[in-house]
Amino acid sequence: MPQISPAPAATPPIEPSAIAAWVLRPPTAPARPTRLLLVCHAENVQSRQPHLSPDETGLSAKGWEQTTALAQWLRTHEEIDVILTATPLRTRLTAQRIAQQFD
Repeated sequence: MPQISPAPAATPPIEPSAIAAWVLRPPTAPARPTRLLLVCHAENVQSRQPHLSPDETGLSAKGWEQTTALAQWLRTHEEIDVILTATPLRTRLTAQRIAQQFD
């Protein structure tokens, strides 16, 4: 008989101030199935300068190239209605570059 593991502890709720959002299209009833795309932030300056605070470092030059390439790919392959991101600068910059492709 298989053993059943206990349910994981509940995840604490996310504070609204910990999320930034870009609404790219007005909300409507979905005509297609909802898909969730997860994207990690691009390379940040702290990856190359470890003495800097990880929460408020921007993207490195390579990170900007990565973000631009991803944004262009998403523009031609996906339909995105909303972008949500955490508040660290590197994640907001990544999301902002993606959102700019859909303006």
